[in-house]
Amino acid sequence: MTKGVVFKPQALAHLRWLPVRQQRMVTDGIRRHLVDNDPLAETKNKFRLRRKSGAADFELRLAEGLRVLYQVEESETIVTMIGRKQGNALSLGGEEFVL
Repeated sequence: MTKGVVFKPQALAHLRWLPVRQQRMVTDGIRRHLVDNDPLAETKNKFRLRRKSGAADFELRLAEGLRVLYQVEESETIVTMIGRKQGNALSLGGEEFVL
């Protein structure tokens, strides 16, 4: 089991881009799903990505289309990206990526 959560600088920038209410939703979701529970345990909202990218191995789905992409290493969970999904697009810090 991991000991803590670390945010990559780009993930913090993505988080700051969100409205304050959604920032709270993300931090509460991270605390509930990645700190208080096993980040490797898959649920309907927390699962391993089918396509591996160098950026993340897991996705956490939260309300309002919010997404947290993360990796799990021996001693910590690393949050790599935070964004909002709308349709087939993921918005990360104001930039939109079509999936």
